[in-house]
Parts: sequence; structure tokens; C-alpha cells
Amino acid sequence: MNKRNRVKVAIWLERADYGVDPPCPRCDVCGELTPEPDMHAFLIRRGHVPKRKQGCIWHKFNCVLLCRTCHEQADGMDDYFRDLQIMRYGAEAIVEWLNSLPLKVEVRL
Repeated sequence: MNKRNRVKVAIWLERADYGVDPPCPRCDVCGELTPEPDMHAFLIRRGHVPKRKQGCIWHKFNCVLLCRTCHEQADGMDDYFRDLQIMRYGAEAIVEWLNSLPLKVEVRL
């Protein structure tokens, strides 16, 4: 299993709603139960890091889980996703992660 898929499974398990049967995560936009969500990287994209380091973008701080409909409409929602991740994980942890990356561009939280 590649890094992207390992991270997706870990996020799926972390964010699953275990109060429903069967458990599954909810879309980070519409809140619908989404057994097979799309994973969307929003803060750091592949072009922000050197080609050989692109695997570093697959991190729970950088990825949201979306239903297919919301994923198709995710462009322009980066501020919403950023605020959601800050609520989940805290700004300090995300900034520390950002500072550890080999970025080609400046990215601010």
C-alpha cells in the first residue's frame, strides 16, 4: 500500500463516525456519511514541494475527506478546510509540520 493510501486509511479510521452501523466518516463539507470518501489535499499541493518529496503532502493536517459531489466543488474552499483542520489539530501543530517540509513556495497558515 502506498503512502497516500496508508494516510487515507488512517484518516478514515480517525474520523469515522462510530455511532452508525457500519461506521464510516462524514464528508468534511456536507456532513453526509461517506463510506468511500475522496481524499483532498488542500494546503500543500504536489507543486509546492520538489518532485522526489511529493509524498510528504499526504498528511492528516493537509487532507480532508469528501463525498464525490463536494470534492467536485472543492476548489476555492481552502480557507474553510484550513479553519476546519485548525479546529481539529491546532494551529501550532500544523505550523510545526509546515516548517518541516521542503517547500518550494511560502505557505502561510
